Amino acid sequence: MLVRLKEETHVHHADADADRLHPLASATSVAAYLHFLARVHGFESPLETALAITPGLRPLIDLDGLHPTSAGYQLIADTVFASIKQVIEMPPRCVL
Repeated sequence: MLVRLKEETHVHHADADADRLHPLASATSVAAYLHFLARVHGFESPLETALAITPGLRPLIDLDGLHPTSAGYQLIADTVFASIKQVIEMPPRCVL
């Protein structure tokens, strides 16, 4: 399911990354770069703090502090699947 999500959103990755990559692709002044860093820090710092203090999250996030562990990926898949099941009627299963 996550592979499909990645494949179907791939066309949007460049737009999503453009803001982060802009300073690398153009001449940037020191002031503009400092403004860029302040914006990035202003977004990432509260998010990283929230993730760091969320109980029970450590087993779901890899040592890099960013990517899910296998258990984290399984939780994501289970959560997405549960959400989909609420919207889409599932066909009945045969019980043997």
